[in-house]
Amino acid sequence: MEGFVSFILEHAGDDPARLLLSRSRWKDIDLDLAVSTIQARKRLEKKLPAWHSVPSLIYPLPLAAEQCSSQETALYKAALAFRLMSHTDPAGNASTNPPFAPLSPSLPLSVGDSCSSLHRAPPILTMGGQGSLEASPCRIADLTGGMGADSWAFATKGAEVLYNEASEELAKAAEYNFKELGIKNIQVKNRTVEKGNAASILGDFVPDLIYLDPARRGSGGKRVFALEDCSPDLTAIKDELLGCSRFVMAKISPMADISLTVRKLGPHVREIHVVSSEGECKELLVILDRDFSGEPEIYAWQNGKELSFKMEEERTAQAVYPDADRLGSYRFLFRPSPSLTKAGLFNLPCSRFGLVKLARDTHLYFCDSPIPTLEGLGRFHLISEMLEMSGKAIRETGKKYTKAEVTAKNIGMDGEELRKKLGSASGGDAHIFGVTVDPAGAKSKKYLIIA
Repeated sequence: MEGFVSFILEHAGDDPARLLLSRSRWKDIDLDLAVSTIQARKRLEKKLPAWHSVPSLIYPLPLAAEQCSSQETALYKAALAFRLMSHTDPAGNASTNPPFAPLSPSLPLSVGDSCSSLHRAPPILTMGGQGSLEASPCRIADLTGGMGADSWAFATKGAEVLYNEASEELAKAAEYNFKELGIKNIQVKNRTVEKGNAASILGDFVPDLIYLDPARRGSGGKRVFALEDCSPDLTAIKDELLGCSRFVMAKISPMADISLTVRKLGPHVREIHVVSSEGECKELLVILDRDFSGEPEIYAWQNGKELSFKMEEERTAQAVYPDADRLGSYRFLFRPSPSLTKAGLFNLPCSRFGLVKLARDTHLYFCDSPIPTLEGLGRFHLISEMLEMSGKAIRETGKKYTKAEVTAKNIGMDGEELRKKLGSASGGDAHIFGVTVDPAGAKSKKYLIIA
Protein backbone atom coordinates (compact mmCIF):
# COMPACT_ATOMS: atom_id res chain seq x y z
CA MET A 1 0.00 0.00 0.00
CA GLU A 2 2.95 2.33 0.61
CA GLY A 3 3.75 2.37 -3.10
CA PHE A 4 0.13 3.23 -3.92
CA VAL A 5 0.05 6.10 -1.43
CA SER A 6 3.39 7.44 -2.68
CA PHE A 7 2.05 7.33 -6.24
CA ILE A 8 -1.11 9.21 -5.23
CA LEU A 9 0.86 11.98 -3.55
CA GLU A 10 3.55 12.20 -6.22
CA HIS A 11 1.08 12.47 -9.10
CA ALA A 12 -1.64 14.52 -7.37
CA GLY A 13 -1.27 17.35 -9.89
CA ASP A 14 -0.87 15.22 -13.02
CA ASP A 15 -3.38 14.99 -15.83
CA PRO A 16 -5.48 11.82 -15.31
CA ALA A 17 -5.76 11.09 -19.05
CA ARG A 18 -1.97 11.23 -19.46
CA LEU A 19 -1.48 8.90 -16.52
CA LEU A 20 -3.84 6.34 -18.04
CA LEU A 21 -2.04 6.56 -21.39
CA SER A 22 1.22 5.79 -19.60
CA ARG A 23 -0.16 2.67 -17.95
CA SER A 24 2.81 0.51 -18.97
CA ARG A 25 5.18 2.58 -16.79
CA TRP A 26 3.51 1.52 -13.54
CA LYS A 27 2.67 -2.17 -13.83
CA ASP A 28 2.70 -2.65 -10.05
CA ILE A 29 0.04 0.04 -9.49
CA ASP A 30 -3.72 -0.40 -9.92
CA LEU A 31 -3.76 2.63 -12.21
CA ASP A 32 -7.54 2.82 -12.65
CA LEU A 33 -8.01 2.97 -8.87
CA ALA A 34 -5.08 5.37 -8.50
CA VAL A 35 -6.44 7.79 -11.09
CA SER A 36 -9.99 7.72 -9.72
CA THR A 37 -8.54 8.31 -6.24
CA ILE A 38 -6.48 11.27 -7.46
CA GLN A 39 -9.58 12.75 -9.10
CA ALA A 40 -11.68 12.23 -5.96
CA ARG A 41 -9.05 13.71 -3.67
CA LYS A 42 -9.07 16.95 -5.66
CA ARG A 43 -12.78 17.29 -4.94
CA LEU A 44 -12.39 16.38 -1.30
CA GLU A 45 -9.57 18.76 -0.39
CA LYS A 46 -12.04 21.48 0.60
CA LYS A 47 -15.22 19.42 0.68
CA LEU A 48 -14.09 16.73 3.14
CA PRO A 49 -10.68 17.80 4.51
CA ALA A 50 -10.63 15.18 7.28
CA TRP A 51 -10.64 12.47 4.60
CA HIS A 52 -8.26 14.30 2.27
CA SER A 53 -5.72 14.45 5.10
CA VAL A 54 -5.51 10.63 5.09
CA PRO A 55 -3.76 9.76 1.78
CA SER A 56 -4.23 6.00 2.16
CA LEU A 57 -7.98 6.23 1.52
CA ILE A 58 -9.22 4.84 -1.80
CA TYR A 59 -12.00 6.07 -4.08
CA PRO A 60 -12.99 3.65 -6.85
CA LEU A 61 -15.80 5.89 -8.17
CA PRO A 62 -15.04 9.64 -8.55
CA LEU A 63 -18.79 10.35 -8.95
CA ALA A 64 -19.32 9.21 -5.35
CA ALA A 65 -16.94 11.95 -4.19
CA GLU A 66 -18.90 14.47 -6.24
CA GLN A 67 -22.21 13.38 -4.74
CA CYS A 68 -21.16 12.79 -1.13
CA SER A 69 -21.98 15.15 1.73
CA SER A 70 -19.47 17.82 2.61
CA GLN A 71 -17.81 17.67 5.99
CA GLU A 72 -19.90 20.63 7.15
CA THR A 73 -23.26 19.13 6.13
CA ALA A 74 -22.36 15.61 7.33
CA LEU A 75 -21.49 16.92 10.78
CA TYR A 76 -24.66 19.02 10.80
CA LYS A 77 -26.66 15.81 10.30
CA ALA A 78 -24.73 14.10 13.08
CA ALA A 79 -25.48 16.99 15.44
CA LEU A 80 -29.12 16.91 14.41
CA ALA A 81 -29.35 13.15 15.02
CA PHE A 82 -27.97 13.51 18.53
CA ARG A 83 -30.30 16.39 19.26
CA LEU A 84 -33.23 14.17 18.32
CA MET A 85 -31.89 11.42 20.58
CA SER A 86 -31.39 13.79 23.49
CA HIS A 87 -35.12 14.50 23.54
CA THR A 88 -36.19 10.90 24.15
CA ASP A 89 -36.05 8.93 27.37
CA PRO A 90 -34.38 5.49 27.71
CA ALA A 91 -37.58 3.78 26.54
CA GLY A 92 -37.62 5.90 23.38
CA ASN A 93 -40.58 8.03 24.48
CA ALA A 94 -40.79 11.76 23.90
CA SER A 95 -38.98 13.79 26.54
CA THR A 96 -40.85 16.13 28.86
CA ASN A 97 -38.36 18.81 27.79
CA PRO A 98 -39.66 21.78 25.77
CA PRO A 99 -40.05 21.34 22.00
CA PHE A 100 -36.85 20.90 20.04
CA ALA A 101 -34.75 24.03 19.99
CA PRO A 102 -32.75 25.04 16.92
CA LEU A 103 -29.14 23.90 16.80
CA SER A 104 -27.06 26.54 18.54
CA PRO A 105 -25.08 28.85 16.22
CA SER A 106 -22.06 28.09 18.41
CA LEU A 107 -22.62 24.33 18.32
CA PRO A 108 -19.24 22.64 17.71
CA LEU A 109 -19.24 20.71 14.47
CA SER A 110 -15.59 19.83 14.21
CA VAL A 111 -14.06 16.39 13.99
CA GLY A 112 -13.13 15.00 17.37
CA ASP A 113 -15.81 16.78 19.42
CA SER A 114 -17.17 14.56 22.13
CA CYS A 115 -20.60 13.05 21.70
CA SER A 116 -21.92 14.90 24.75
CA SER A 117 -20.83 18.28 23.39
CA LEU A 118 -23.49 17.95 20.69
CA HIS A 119 -26.39 17.56 23.11
CA ARG A 120 -28.74 20.46 23.71
CA ALA A 121 -30.16 18.44 26.63
CA PRO A 122 -28.68 15.70 28.87
CA PRO A 123 -27.71 12.49 27.03
CA ILE A 124 -29.87 9.38 27.10
CA LEU A 125 -29.07 7.42 30.24
CA THR A 126 -29.22 3.67 30.70
CA MET A 127 -28.37 1.38 33.60
CA GLY A 128 -24.74 0.27 33.48
CA GLY A 129 -22.73 -2.07 35.68
CA GLN A 130 -23.14 -1.91 39.46
CA GLY A 131 -26.44 -0.07 39.02
CA SER A 132 -24.72 3.08 37.77
CA LEU A 133 -26.02 5.35 35.03
CA GLU A 134 -23.99 5.76 31.87
CA ALA A 135 -24.43 7.61 28.58
CA SER A 136 -25.72 5.35 25.81
CA PRO A 137 -24.70 6.07 22.20
CA CYS A 138 -27.54 6.14 19.74
CA ARG A 139 -27.74 3.58 16.95
CA ILE A 140 -28.03 4.92 13.41
CA ALA A 141 -28.63 2.88 10.27
CA ASP A 142 -27.41 4.57 7.08
CA LEU A 143 -29.20 2.53 4.42
CA THR A 144 -27.69 4.28 1.39
CA GLY A 145 -24.12 4.72 2.57
CA GLY A 146 -22.44 5.79 -0.67
CA MET A 147 -18.87 6.86 -0.05
CA GLY A 148 -19.52 6.83 3.69
CA ALA A 149 -19.16 10.49 4.70
CA ASP A 150 -22.45 10.58 6.63
CA SER A 151 -21.80 7.25 8.39
CA TRP A 152 -18.34 8.54 9.32
CA ALA A 153 -19.85 11.74 10.79
CA PHE A 154 -22.41 9.78 12.83
CA ALA A 155 -19.66 7.49 14.10
CA THR A 156 -17.22 10.26 15.04
CA LYS A 157 -19.90 11.71 17.30
CA GLY A 158 -20.24 8.41 19.16
CA ALA A 159 -23.11 6.63 17.41
CA GLU A 160 -23.07 2.92 16.69
CA VAL A 161 -23.60 2.84 12.93
CA LEU A 162 -24.83 0.34 10.38
CA TYR A 163 -23.58 1.35 6.93
CA ASN A 164 -25.34 -0.27 3.97
CA GLU A 165 -24.59 0.34 0.30
CA ALA A 166 -25.91 -1.31 -2.88
CA SER A 167 -22.61 -0.98 -4.76
CA GLU A 168 -20.20 -3.76 -3.79
CA GLU A 169 -17.28 -1.64 -4.98
CA LEU A 170 -18.25 1.31 -2.79
CA ALA A 171 -19.08 -0.89 0.21
CA LYS A 172 -15.65 -2.57 0.10
CA ALA A 173 -13.89 0.78 -0.26
CA ALA A 174 -15.90 2.27 2.63
CA GLU A 175 -15.07 -0.66 4.90
CA TYR A 176 -11.38 -0.23 4.14
CA ASN A 177 -11.54 3.57 4.52
CA PHE A 178 -13.32 3.43 7.89
CA LYS A 179 -10.45 1.31 9.24
CA GLU A 180 -7.88 3.73 7.83
CA LEU A 181 -9.76 6.58 9.51
CA GLY A 182 -9.62 4.73 12.82
CA ILE A 183 -13.39 4.25 13.01
CA LYS A 184 -14.37 1.01 14.76
CA ASN A 185 -18.07 1.57 15.53
CA ILE A 186 -19.42 0.99 11.99
CA GLN A 187 -20.58 -2.34 10.61
CA VAL A 188 -20.81 -2.64 6.82
CA LYS A 189 -23.45 -4.34 4.68
CA ASN A 190 -23.85 -4.59 0.93
CA ARG A 191 -27.57 -4.78 0.07
CA THR A 192 -29.98 -2.93 -2.20
CA VAL A 193 -32.84 -1.23 -0.35
CA GLU A 194 -36.20 -2.26 -1.80
CA LYS A 195 -39.74 -2.16 -0.56
CA GLY A 196 -40.19 -4.88 2.03
CA ASN A 197 -36.54 -5.65 2.87
CA ALA A 198 -35.55 -2.96 5.39
CA ALA A 199 -35.97 -5.28 8.38
CA SER A 200 -33.91 -7.94 6.62
CA ILE A 201 -31.06 -5.49 6.02
CA LEU A 202 -31.14 -4.30 9.62
CA GLY A 203 -31.13 -7.83 11.03
CA ASP A 204 -30.51 -7.66 14.79
CA PHE A 205 -29.42 -3.99 14.55
CA VAL A 206 -32.24 -1.97 16.18
CA PRO A 207 -31.77 1.68 15.16
CA ASP A 208 -32.88 4.81 16.98
CA LEU A 209 -32.73 6.61 13.65
CA ILE A 210 -32.64 5.50 10.02
CA TYR A 211 -30.89 7.76 7.54
CA LEU A 212 -31.11 7.50 3.78
CA ASP A 213 -30.13 9.55 0.77
CA PRO A 214 -32.15 8.19 -2.19
CA ALA A 215 -30.31 8.25 -5.52
CA ARG A 216 -31.50 11.14 -7.65
CA ARG A 217 -30.44 9.76 -11.01
CA GLY A 218 -32.77 7.72 -13.20
CA SER A 219 -32.08 5.62 -16.27
CA GLY A 220 -29.22 6.90 -18.40
CA GLY A 221 -27.91 9.01 -15.52
CA LYS A 222 -30.66 11.61 -15.91
CA ARG A 223 -31.26 13.71 -12.79
CA VAL A 224 -34.66 13.28 -11.12
CA PHE A 225 -36.25 15.36 -8.37
CA ALA A 226 -39.63 13.81 -7.47
CA LEU A 227 -39.59 11.52 -4.44
CA GLU A 228 -41.28 8.75 -6.41
CA ASP A 229 -38.56 8.81 -9.09
CA CYS A 230 -35.67 8.47 -6.64
CA SER A 231 -34.28 5.13 -5.51
CA PRO A 232 -35.43 3.97 -3.06
CA ASP A 233 -38.85 5.66 -3.25
CA LEU A 234 -39.31 7.18 0.20
CA THR A 235 -43.07 7.51 -0.25
CA ALA A 236 -43.33 3.73 -0.76
CA ILE A 237 -41.15 2.64 2.17
CA LYS A 238 -41.66 5.36 4.81
CA ASP A 239 -44.17 3.34 6.85
CA GLU A 240 -41.92 0.30 6.74
CA LEU A 241 -38.95 2.38 7.94
CA LEU A 242 -41.00 3.94 10.74
CA GLY A 243 -41.93 0.44 11.80
CA CYS A 244 -38.20 -0.23 12.33
CA SER A 245 -37.21 3.10 13.91
CA ARG A 246 -38.97 5.99 15.57
CA PHE A 247 -36.97 8.55 13.56
CA VAL A 248 -36.20 8.63 9.83
CA MET A 249 -33.93 11.30 8.37
CA ALA A 250 -33.94 11.57 4.57
CA LYS A 251 -31.88 13.78 2.30
CA ILE A 252 -33.95 14.84 -0.71
CA SER A 253 -33.31 17.00 -3.74
CA PRO A 254 -32.63 20.68 -2.94
CA MET A 255 -34.98 21.37 -5.86
CA ALA A 256 -37.92 19.63 -4.13
CA ASP A 257 -40.98 21.70 -3.21
CA ILE A 258 -41.27 21.68 0.59
CA SER A 259 -45.07 21.95 0.80
CA LEU A 260 -45.54 19.18 -1.78
CA THR A 261 -43.00 17.00 0.05
CA VAL A 262 -44.89 17.36 3.31
CA ARG A 263 -48.17 16.45 1.62
CA LYS A 264 -46.62 13.35 0.02
CA LEU A 265 -44.97 12.09 3.19
CA GLY A 266 -47.91 12.70 5.50
CA PRO A 267 -48.47 13.78 9.10
CA HIS A 268 -45.33 12.23 10.59
CA VAL A 269 -43.09 14.92 9.03
CA ARG A 270 -41.74 16.62 12.12
CA GLU A 271 -39.05 18.88 10.69
CA ILE A 272 -37.61 20.12 7.41
CA HIS A 273 -34.01 21.40 7.43
CA VAL A 274 -32.71 23.65 4.66
CA VAL A 275 -28.90 23.59 4.85
CA SER A 276 -26.86 26.11 2.87
CA SER A 277 -23.18 26.92 2.58
CA GLU A 278 -21.08 28.97 0.17
CA GLY A 279 -24.17 30.92 -0.89
CA GLU A 280 -26.01 27.84 -2.15
CA CYS A 281 -28.69 25.50 -0.84
CA LYS A 282 -26.78 22.23 -0.43
CA GLU A 283 -29.22 19.89 1.28
CA LEU A 284 -32.88 19.47 2.13
CA LEU A 285 -33.41 17.13 5.09
CA VAL A 286 -36.73 15.64 6.15
CA ILE A 287 -37.25 14.29 9.69
CA LEU A 288 -40.06 11.76 10.13
CA ASP A 289 -41.16 10.83 13.66
CA ARG A 290 -43.70 8.03 14.07
CA ASP A 291 -44.75 9.53 17.45
CA PHE A 292 -45.46 12.93 15.91
CA SER A 293 -48.48 14.23 14.04
CA GLY A 294 -48.95 17.90 13.32
CA GLU A 295 -47.49 21.00 11.70
CA PRO A 296 -43.82 20.59 10.71
CA GLU A 297 -41.13 22.97 11.90
CA ILE A 298 -38.93 24.46 9.15
CA TYR A 299 -35.28 25.16 9.94
CA ALA A 300 -33.12 27.37 7.73
CA TRP A 301 -29.39 27.01 8.45
CA GLN A 302 -26.41 28.84 6.99
CA ASN A 303 -23.01 29.90 8.29
CA GLY A 304 -23.73 28.49 11.75
CA LYS A 305 -26.92 30.55 12.09
CA GLU A 306 -30.38 28.99 12.22
CA LEU A 307 -33.94 30.28 12.10
CA SER A 308 -37.02 28.12 12.65
CA PHE A 309 -40.72 28.62 12.06
CA LYS A 310 -43.93 26.66 11.63
CA MET A 311 -45.33 26.38 8.11
CA GLU A 312 -48.64 27.74 9.42
CA GLU A 313 -46.86 30.84 10.72
CA GLU A 314 -45.64 31.72 7.21
CA ARG A 315 -49.02 30.91 5.64
CA THR A 316 -50.83 33.34 7.92
CA ALA A 317 -48.18 36.09 7.94
CA GLN A 318 -49.15 39.36 6.28
CA ALA A 319 -46.69 41.17 4.05
CA VAL A 320 -46.04 44.85 4.74
CA TYR A 321 -45.25 46.96 1.68
CA PRO A 322 -43.34 50.27 1.49
CA ASP A 323 -44.91 53.61 2.28
CA ALA A 324 -44.88 55.62 -0.97
CA ASP A 325 -43.86 58.74 0.97
CA ARG A 326 -40.85 56.93 2.45
CA LEU A 327 -39.35 55.54 -0.75
CA GLY A 328 -35.78 56.69 -0.90
CA SER A 329 -35.49 57.10 2.88
CA TYR A 330 -35.10 53.45 3.91
CA ARG A 331 -31.49 52.92 5.03
CA PHE A 332 -30.94 49.19 4.46
CA LEU A 333 -31.90 46.52 1.96
CA PHE A 334 -32.02 42.94 3.28
CA ARG A 335 -31.24 40.13 0.83
CA PRO A 336 -32.22 36.72 2.31
CA SER A 337 -29.87 33.75 2.10
CA PRO A 338 -30.69 30.76 -0.14
CA SER A 339 -31.78 28.91 3.03
CA LEU A 340 -34.46 31.45 3.89
CA THR A 341 -35.67 31.67 0.31
CA LYS A 342 -35.79 27.89 -0.15
CA ALA A 343 -37.55 27.52 3.20
CA GLY A 344 -40.35 29.69 1.79
CA LEU A 345 -39.82 32.55 4.24
CA PHE A 346 -41.49 35.33 2.25
CA ASN A 347 -43.95 37.22 4.47
CA LEU A 348 -42.74 36.15 7.92
CA PRO A 349 -39.82 38.65 7.90
CA CYS A 350 -42.46 41.39 7.97
CA SER A 351 -44.58 40.02 10.82
CA ARG A 352 -41.73 38.67 12.97
CA PHE A 353 -38.98 41.24 12.37
CA GLY A 354 -40.79 44.33 11.11
CA LEU A 355 -39.16 44.31 7.67
CA VAL A 356 -40.87 45.94 4.68
CA LYS A 357 -41.20 43.83 1.55
CA LEU A 358 -40.50 45.55 -1.75
CA ALA A 359 -43.27 43.79 -3.69
CA ARG A 360 -45.33 40.60 -3.63
CA ASP A 361 -42.90 38.85 -5.98
CA THR A 362 -39.75 40.77 -5.00
CA HIS A 363 -38.37 38.92 -2.01
CA LEU A 364 -36.11 41.72 -0.80
CA TYR A 365 -36.83 43.90 2.23
CA PHE A 366 -36.34 47.47 3.45
CA CYS A 367 -35.42 48.27 7.05
CA ASP A 368 -33.87 51.13 9.01
CA SER A 369 -31.24 49.03 10.81
CA PRO A 370 -29.88 45.48 10.58
CA ILE A 371 -31.67 42.74 12.54
CA PRO A 372 -29.12 40.76 14.65
CA THR A 373 -31.16 37.54 14.43
CA LEU A 374 -30.93 37.63 10.63
CA GLU A 375 -27.21 38.38 10.44
CA GLY A 376 -25.55 35.44 8.68
CA LEU A 377 -28.89 34.34 7.20
CA GLY A 378 -28.75 37.01 4.55
CA ARG A 379 -27.03 40.31 3.94
CA PHE A 380 -27.94 43.85 4.94
CA HIS A 381 -26.86 46.33 2.26
CA LEU A 382 -26.52 50.02 3.15
CA ILE A 383 -28.51 51.96 0.54
CA SER A 384 -26.74 54.92 -1.05
CA GLU A 385 -29.12 55.75 -3.92
CA MET A 386 -32.57 54.78 -5.22
CA LEU A 387 -33.50 55.81 -8.76
CA GLU A 388 -36.63 55.20 -10.78
CA MET A 389 -35.55 52.90 -13.61
CA SER A 390 -35.25 54.40 -17.07
CA GLY A 391 -32.83 54.20 -19.97
CA LYS A 392 -31.15 57.38 -18.79
CA ALA A 393 -30.88 56.19 -15.18
CA ILE A 394 -29.33 52.90 -16.34
CA ARG A 395 -26.75 54.68 -18.53
CA GLU A 396 -25.77 57.19 -15.86
CA THR A 397 -25.58 54.55 -13.14
CA GLY A 398 -23.35 52.39 -15.34
CA LYS A 399 -20.99 55.32 -15.96
CA LYS A 400 -20.85 56.15 -12.26
CA TYR A 401 -20.35 52.57 -11.10
CA THR A 402 -18.03 50.97 -13.64
CA LYS A 403 -17.50 48.05 -11.27
CA ALA A 404 -20.39 46.59 -9.28
CA GLU A 405 -22.22 43.40 -8.44
CA VAL A 406 -25.63 43.30 -10.15
CA THR A 407 -28.88 41.61 -9.09
CA ALA A 408 -32.23 41.75 -10.90
CA LYS A 409 -35.48 40.84 -9.15
CA ASN A 410 -38.90 40.84 -10.78
CA ILE A 411 -38.09 43.33 -13.58
CA GLY A 412 -38.44 41.12 -16.65
CA MET A 413 -34.71 40.55 -17.11
CA ASP A 414 -32.01 38.67 -15.24
CA GLY A 415 -28.87 40.05 -13.64
CA GLU A 416 -26.65 39.47 -16.66
CA GLU A 417 -29.04 41.35 -18.96
CA LEU A 418 -29.12 44.26 -16.54
CA ARG A 419 -25.33 44.19 -16.24
CA LYS A 420 -24.99 44.44 -20.04
CA LYS A 421 -27.30 47.46 -20.10
CA LEU A 422 -25.31 49.08 -17.28
CA GLY A 423 -21.95 48.18 -18.83
CA SER A 424 -20.56 47.55 -15.33
CA ALA A 425 -17.84 44.97 -14.74
CA SER A 426 -17.98 42.63 -11.77
CA GLY A 427 -16.19 43.79 -8.62
CA GLY A 428 -15.97 46.98 -6.64
CA ASP A 429 -17.81 47.95 -3.46
CA ALA A 430 -21.19 48.74 -4.99
CA HIS A 431 -24.13 46.38 -5.51
CA ILE A 432 -26.79 47.48 -7.98
CA PHE A 433 -30.26 46.00 -7.58
CA GLY A 434 -32.85 46.28 -10.35
CA VAL A 435 -36.20 45.72 -8.59
CA THR A 436 -39.94 46.17 -8.81
CA VAL A 437 -41.46 48.00 -5.83
CA ASP A 438 -45.16 47.95 -4.90
CA PRO A 439 -45.75 50.91 -2.57
CA ALA A 440 -48.87 50.59 -0.42
CA GLY A 441 -51.73 52.27 -2.24
CA ALA A 442 -49.56 53.43 -5.16
CA LYS A 443 -48.61 52.19 -8.61
CA SER A 444 -45.94 49.53 -8.99
CA LYS A 445 -42.66 50.85 -10.42
CA LYS A 446 -39.17 49.61 -11.27
CA TYR A 447 -36.16 51.05 -9.50
CA LEU A 448 -32.38 50.87 -9.38
CA ILE A 449 -31.12 50.60 -5.82
CA ILE A 450 -27.41 51.22 -5.36
CA ALA A 451 -26.07 49.82 -2.10
